[in-house]
Amino acid sequence: MELIHPLFKWLHLIAGITWIGLLYFFNWINGHFAATLDADT
Repeated sequence: MELIHPLFKWLHLIAGITWIGLLYFFNWINGHFAATLDADT
């Protein structure tokens, strides 16, 4: 039981970093894609 708490703490930290990183990554990709769209779309 003593090992589970630090393990979940690290898992939570890594999941949070991954989540924020993916948000920035997809916004960056979407910015490049949105720049290629013409005005009619």
